[in-house]
Amino acid sequence: NEGGYKWAFVIDQRSNENGNPANFAVKCDVDHNFPWKNEVEVSMHLLRTNGSVYDFPDKHRENFNEDGRVSLQQTHVHWSSFTEPSIMNSNKTTLEYRIKIIISETTAPIVDLSKFATPNSMSNVTLKIGESNLHVSKEQMRLRTVVQLECCAWILLTTSLRRRPSATQ
Repeated sequence: NEGGYKWAFVIDQRSNENGNPANFAVKCDVDHNFPWKNEVEVSMHLLRTNGSVYDFPDKHRENFNEDGRVSLQQTHVHWSSFTEPSIMNSNKTTLEYRIKIIISETTAPIVDLSKFATPNSMSNVTLKIGESNLHVSKEQMRLRTVVQLECCAWILLTTSLRRRPSATQ
């Protein structure tokens, strides 16, 4: 996990058939369901048994988003090359992806405050923010963090500022 994102390395096994070059990919995912976007620089490196590193020449920029974009890395190297003694160590080949996040954006979920606009059987506390009242329970207050309450207050404040007529009208 880097920057709150889950990065996965994928091998295209179909490329092993018929002597085709080996293809690898990087996949990016998140554990929330609101829009997000990452622009990254992706590079792939092969670690050899003698400690040297082979850098694949096609370092490139990719855009990942909520559609689950996969970055395909075509190596143009045949699978047999990855099993050479100079590359394999203890029957393993080590490939390394380096991901440099250039731009990372997410859109926070919109908070629906309408459920707090009127009292209900659970509400035993009224928070007054500007001209608005939030009807919540002590239990909700206990479970919510100060940051979440500040977020609600900011949303109410910006909403009331937009509704307020200007002095020139």
